[in-house]
Amino acid sequence: MRAIRLFSLLTVLVIFVAGCFGMPLAQKPTPSPTFTRTPKPTFTPTPSEAMPTLPAPTSPQVTAEDKSTPTPSPQATTPAPSQSPLPTPSSQPSTSFQSPLATPTPAPTETPVPTGLVKAIVTIAELNIRTGPGAVYPILGKAKLNDSFTVIAKNPEGDWLQLCCLGGKEGWAAAQYLRLEGGTIESVKVAQAIPPTPTPRPRPTPTPPPPPTPSLPYALTAIKCTGAGGAYLKVFVRAGGQPQGGVNVVFVPVGVCNGPTTPIDGSRGCTLKVDGPMPGNWQVYLTDAAGNRISDYANVKTDSSGCVAAEIYFDHR
Repeated sequence: MRAIRLFSLLTVLVIFVAGCFGMPLAQKPTPSPTFTRTPKPTFTPTPSEAMPTLPAPTSPQVTAEDKSTPTPSPQATTPAPSQSPLPTPSSQPSTSFQSPLATPTPAPTETPVPTGLVKAIVTIAELNIRTGPGAVYPILGKAKLNDSFTVIAKNPEGDWLQLCCLGGKEGWAAAQYLRLEGGTIESVKVAQAIPPTPTPRPRPTPTPPPPPTPSLPYALTAIKCTGAGGAYLKVFVRAGGQPQGGVNVVFVPVGVCNGPTTPIDGSRGCTLKVDGPMPGNWQVYLTDAAGNRISDYANVKTDSSGCVAAEIYFDHR
């Protein structure tokens, strides 16, 4: 009985093996070719738009389980790798029309803010440094050519600069006599506190000088005192050493002696006292026909001390 069972089992096993070897094995599926779209030559995708690298298609492997249970799908294919859609360019390019006659407006240029201190250099031989921005302020001192100062501020008009320092004191100077270094007049700030304008002191009105004495034609050249004898005054008038007759002589206060000189020697005499000296102070001068004085004054004093008589000489200039 046991042998019958063993024989039956071997018979079934033989039939099963014969059936297995008699059936054709499942053929390995052949993958269908995959179509790869060629990108347009005019478009170059950026790194962010590049298509991802897909792994190569693999053929299904037949395992022991596949041998026992064949797959009934003979046309199994590997799905085509998905592709990123190509970027679609904008339908209309953005263009802007600009008239050929239009002139572009240049962008405003900002003035650079200077760094550091602004220096002022004196450009004249001597420059007054004053206590305020104007010629009415007192002079603090004087700066020399090429002296350098630090600019502190300017007046609102920008024509005077506040400087540091002269003798340890701040002062003001006219901007037209200074050269700036390290900045411009526009970069200097306006002073917040400007000294008040001083009240000018009234100046005394100068007394005009007396008009010059007109040059008179005849000049007094000599007065000669004589010794004893009668007291008299005698006048001689010359022009280039030559006697001048007809020139009127005036004796003050002895007016009775007035008259023209004689043409012989150009003289005119006046007797003061016949029998002795006559003390007194006398004045003699010449006049023209209209009575205008035309000579210097000759002042003579006669007394018993020595000048009893005198000779007076006038000469044309």
